[in-house]
Amino acid sequence: MSIQCSICEGPLVATTEGWLVCPQCDTIEYIRPNDDQRQARTLTDLVPLTSIEYLSNGVQVLLVPCPDHRAYQGLPKAMSYHGQSYGLTGWNSDRCVAYYRSDALMAVALPG
Repeated sequence: MSIQCSICEGPLVATTEGWLVCPQCDTIEYIRPNDDQRQARTLTDLVPLTSIEYLSNGVQVLLVPCPDHRAYQGLPKAMSYHGQSYGLTGWNSDRCVAYYRSDALMAVALPG
């Protein structure tokens, strides 16, 4: 018996982190232990990670797939991962990855 998505009623697929993901509508759900209630939200603005590197000075670097310069220009200028902010700092065309560093200086642009 499979568990159904609370949004589209499609089948949910379990991840190793304990989340249930719906491949039909990109919804992620979490079932709290010892509780029948589910928390669901639709995922938006997701960026896939290739890997995470740790430099000797403690800086964390997120690597994301980036096949060409057009893809690089379309990436978000900053992202958050596990509560830490990372700024887009470069692209390696040979490895086809872009880099987000935890020590990149960033500011929030204000409207007006």
